[in-house]
Amino acid sequence: MTEEFKQKKLAFASINQLTGETFIIPDYQRGYRWQPTQVEQLLNDLWEFAHSHQFALSSEKSPYCLQPIVVSQREDGRWEVIDGQQRLTTIYLLLGHLNKFAYNIIYETRNEQPNSMDTYYRSLAQKVIENWFKRPIQCGDAIYSEEDLKQEFKRFLTHPEHFMAHFIWYNVTDEVKKNSSLAIDIFDRLNIGKIGLTNAELIKALFMTFVDRNTESETHKQLTQVRLGTEWDTIEKTLQQPLFWSFVYPKDRMYSTRIEYLFDIISQKKDDYEDKYTFNKYVKRLKFESVESLWKEVKQLFQQMEDWYQNPECFHYVGYLTSCGRLFQEILDLRFDKDGNAQCKNIVTQNLLNECKNTVKDYDLDRLDFYVKYSREDIRKILLLFNVLTITNSKDKSQHFMRFPFDEYRRKDENKKCIWDIEHIHSQTDKDIRGKDREEGIKTMIMYYTGKSVEDDFMSAINSLNIPEERELCSVLFSLLQKIRHKENVDSEFDNIYKVLRKKCESDESFDSVHSLGNLTLLDKWTNRSYQNAFFPVKRLIIIDTAKQGRFIPLCTQNVFMKAYSSHLGTLTEWKEQDCEDYLSEIKRVIL
Repeated sequence: MTEEFKQKKLAFASINQLTGETFIIPDYQRGYRWQPTQVEQLLNDLWEFAHSHQFALSSEKSPYCLQPIVVSQREDGRWEVIDGQQRLTTIYLLLGHLNKFAYNIIYETRNEQPNSMDTYYRSLAQKVIENWFKRPIQCGDAIYSEEDLKQEFKRFLTHPEHFMAHFIWYNVTDEVKKNSSLAIDIFDRLNIGKIGLTNAELIKALFMTFVDRNTESETHKQLTQVRLGTEWDTIEKTLQQPLFWSFVYPKDRMYSTRIEYLFDIISQKKDDYEDKYTFNKYVKRLKFESVESLWKEVKQLFQQMEDWYQNPECFHYVGYLTSCGRLFQEILDLRFDKDGNAQCKNIVTQNLLNECKNTVKDYDLDRLDFYVKYSREDIRKILLLFNVLTITNSKDKSQHFMRFPFDEYRRKDENKKCIWDIEHIHSQTDKDIRGKDREEGIKTMIMYYTGKSVEDDFMSAINSLNIPEERELCSVLFSLLQKIRHKENVDSEFDNIYKVLRKKCESDESFDSVHSLGNLTLLDKWTNRSYQNAFFPVKRLIIIDTAKQGRFIPLCTQNVFMKAYSSHLGTLTEWKEQDCEDYLSEIKRVIL
């Protein structure tokens, strides 16, 4: 191994490059534990890859990647294996069977006696290797005997002109020198946490290795590597921004390196594909294409993302579609006509808008039982589109500086559930209020009349009320609250006071549209549940107070409680059938 190679952080290492090196398996690892099926699978994979490539020159073909080994060089020159000992040991045993020893492996133990479990599993693996080579293999018309197989594997693994099997070499020597305990920390991250090298990290190593492979100028190659690395970091930094990421990514899966998502899009990776599908795809593509052309493809995809992100209308259309779970690959197809020809920006923007509207065209928006008929996810989608198109349809173009916060909309609670509830504007008066809901409802009504949110302040605030009727109502409510705390039955008293409050707050008693779309709006669950089944004026007060505190309330939800959609303003403290109809008409006008 050359000194130059030893300085590399991430690279491909052929078995020949490891010749003469000594690897230490430290005692904090459990030792060799591969099962026979894993050993046999590796042999099958190696043979399948070797045969499909027909043992061509390595300069003409892509390498077979043996997955990562993470190492740190000790002061005596030997390499401490932090991760990857299973595959490194299996290849070592395979080379031993072929009488082609390349490197040495030493197992540290906590005592002087060798670990019997390690010996057992290594013996088991050796037996699997011996048996695998003893069976003849037929490929086409050719039948490979044991000796044939050995010769082919020797060429494939170690011949200078033919070797194609490479380890992905991940050197953390510098980091471990600064922190002697880091090797164990890295081991824990990779094994206990099951966080291996990502596809993106592996592809980066692939690109850095094969960039400018046809140039004879080492200086030019290094400059190209620096440029690619800088551009890579810029893209990753942008993708790490929450709003940008929620704009382009439709799912909940976490990418530790988000640029990997771009490679997945280009490779058309699906959820059920194996983990290293994208990396393996790029290994194959490099057989025919250059790093420069592959990287240009990534940059073009990212540029399209940025162009749409910077365009106010496209930002909202694309952000809406991804928030509904639409794959970005599918959205990209809207740039082309049915014959695959690229379309101008105006047509693409219109295509995006049409696609947004198509997502809601099959719903019967006039149903009085809309809330019962459709799922919460369906209703959220419709109300989200209403919010998004309200912004893009604004005649005041300055509103385009206001971006809908898709990152906030896509946020999940501690249970990985959507934080957005479907709120009934006019309360569900037929809802049976019991338990904690009843207690919170009483506190909310007292807060509405007194303006106090702290329970300890309720009594003095109630006594200070100037209107006798309100003072009496709050006194009864406060008394009920104390009885509930003492586990007393207050069903009858609560029903009576609830009827009084309802008559004061909702004069429109025959409200038939309680479950219609015109009575629904988006609200985060914490604000929503802070007032439970409260009446409209109470909700309105809390919405205003929440907005004043700087918390995000969707624009259309604010408009609803300001009664901005009502053709006849009337009183601001009631939500009537006419308000509901006017609101529904506006929703239909905007989204259809």
